[in-house]
Amino acid sequence: MMKDARPANPLTAAMADTAGYYLARAQMRSLMGRDARADFDTAAAWYERRREASPDEPWFALYAAQAYAGQGRRDEAIRTGEMAVALLAKDTWEGPGTHAILAEILWQFGDRDRAAAELERFAASYPQNRDLVRHDPRWAAMREHPRVQQALRE
Repeated sequence: MMKDARPANPLTAAMADTAGYYLARAQMRSLMGRDARADFDTAAAWYERRREASPDEPWFALYAAQAYAGQGRRDEAIRTGEMAVALLAKDTWEGPGTHAILAEILWQFGDRDRAAAELERFAASYPQNRDLVRHDPRWAAMREHPRVQQALRE
């Protein structure tokens, strides 16, 4: 295998298990307006076990952060998300995706300026990410932030 070969979706390997199932299910239930607390609780418990076994795995930390956010655990979600971003700071392939997820977590908890800064980092990393920010409905509200608007114009 070539050194630079990467899976088509770097998120797949870390989510292809029970923890990933419950996190994805919780996120879908939330989008549909259904109660997802039990699924977020289950996902968080699974990712905590995964993190104990692999403390330096950034994707386990990032997905745990999403589960914590779903549980309403603001400080833990942000701290864990920031840790994942730091672990992948020098990875130009997978690192930008961590900024997008951290932006969603920050936005959820009302930290609009920091969320916009993270989304700006994601958008600036690759030209196609700018298009994702422009069109993906997940970021519709964030697109209204002046900092994100400026990043999309550049």
